[in-house]
Amino acid sequence: MLKEPNSGAPVEPVLGRNSLKRPKHRKSKSRKYKSFGSSVICINGSPGTGKTDLALEFAYRNAQRYKMVLWIGGQAQYFRQNILKLSVNMGLDVSAEAENERGRTRSFDEQETEALKRVKGELFRDMPYLLIIDNLETEREWWEGKDLHDFIRRNTGGTHVIITRRLARVMNCDPLQLLPLPFSDAMTLLRGRRKNDYPTSEL
Repeated sequence: MLKEPNSGAPVEPVLGRNSLKRPKHRKSKSRKYKSFGSSVICINGSPGTGKTDLALEFAYRNAQRYKMVLWIGGQAQYFRQNILKLSVNMGLDVSAEAENERGRTRSFDEQETEALKRVKGELFRDMPYLLIIDNLETEREWWEGKDLHDFIRRNTGGTHVIITRRLARVMNCDPLQLLPLPFSDAMTLLRGRRKNDYPTSEL
């Protein structure tokens, strides 16, 4: 549940007409219970079904509810780099702090680790962010053996996370399955509808 910065009214993270069920607690291979409720939404579907468009539409309609909307590509070869770029976008750039308290120049790996730590610390607190990971290709081995659980905490604070992907399941969260349009609806969409085809309530 998220509250708008200037309002006490709760905001439900709902996409489209689909209702989201809170997933049951499941035990992972590491024997830890990991449940994300409705704070992490996974949109699953075949290529071309509109997963990205749905996430984009939600972001467009609800941007005012969040301090910032952050969009990163989930392609495996760029995922690590894209997460690190968040530190710059969020004003958490550590590259200017190469010198630590001992006067030693930090290595690039140390700067990366510190950047990830700061991004996680900023994202998953009470401040409302919307994080969209688009087209996630894998949730494992994206950073020296780490998986997505090492980035997205079980308690996401005020932040909502939307993940679009083709994977059958991600992070033990129940998927929001996006199905292709039936042929008749697709043809209607392509051709458009005449004014008198719309219900009076939509005019």
